[in-house]
Amino acid sequence: MHVILSVVITALFGLVPYLAFAEGDDEGPLGAHAEMLQVGIVGDVMAHGLAQAITRQLEKSDKPNIELNNFAKGSSGFVRDDYYDWNEALPPILAAHKLDYILVFMGSNDRQSIRLKGKSYKKKTPIWREEYIHRINQFLDSIKLAGVQVIWLGQPISRGKSFANDMALYNEIYRQQVESHEGVFFDVWDLFAYEDGKYTDTGPDVSGQMRILRAQNGIHFTRRGYDKLAFQVLNLIAAAESGEDDGLKAVDQGELVEAERYDLDASENSDIIIVERLEEAAQGQNSFISVGNKIFGPESERSVVIDVGKAQAALPKGTEMTPLWKKVLEDGEVIDPEFGRSDDFSWPRN
Repeated sequence: MHVILSVVITALFGLVPYLAFAEGDDEGPLGAHAEMLQVGIVGDVMAHGLAQAITRQLEKSDKPNIELNNFAKGSSGFVRDDYYDWNEALPPILAAHKLDYILVFMGSNDRQSIRLKGKSYKKKTPIWREEYIHRINQFLDSIKLAGVQVIWLGQPISRGKSFANDMALYNEIYRQQVESHEGVFFDVWDLFAYEDGKYTDTGPDVSGQMRILRAQNGIHFTRRGYDKLAFQVLNLIAAAESGEDDGLKAVDQGELVEAERYDLDASENSDIIIVERLEEAAQGQNSFISVGNKIFGPESERSVVIDVGKAQAALPKGTEMTPLWKKVLEDGEVIDPEFGRSDDFSWPRN
């Protein structure tokens, strides 16, 4: 499998020193090029935030060498194609714009059931996964057919454990499909995590100052967070354009990834979830293997296995497995206020 460009993302800035964003930079962010690079960006509201940040970075240069085309659509993804179908929308975009690169940044809206031929399938079940991968491959096929270089941004770590687990699994799906299409998967997970791999809402910004980089919901970014991501994306494009990418070949060695294993029963209602972070010993260990109605992922001696179905069945009726404070503070669930409480704004009051 030939991969045009593979990238290791570290927490250190200056890994790719090809870009200068100082005011008055006569060369522009990609040096002296005769033609403007045409870069498109597709995705959800996070892609829109990234597009605004890239625009801010380019405005710092007197002679920018990139023209950004923003095609992001808020609340979109690959699951709800009834709301916005990217596989229907993308070919006309590619036909109307001669792009050199296309940035893809979406997935945070895909934590829901998928509809196929009038039936609904829960997220991460075998049929859900098969259809999800099919839609992604169809999307990537259109890009490859148009001769455009794709750079797919992985989802960042998020504060809620359940949300982060899903995004890490989706990232592995994206990585495998993008690389199979000779594209670039840009892993941004560790850019916004502590050294131990845990979530943090603060970190060094573009100038190296410690700032708040994540929004209050623990999913999106602040303006400074988007600026940091935009800086790295433009560095990546600059490295690709310079041809000096020999130091960016090693991938997946010692990288921390989140993985889950699904052991579905006949009714597809219960699963066994591995929630521990795994350290890969070598490239390729994170492949998912599908056998029958079961999907197996990487295992680890350190992994904690939770049989959700059996554990729930063993509890008395009405008992919650997850404490309420965890649902609110970690998973971001909104709890309806009780009648008469200070946060109950229903009307009339009686």
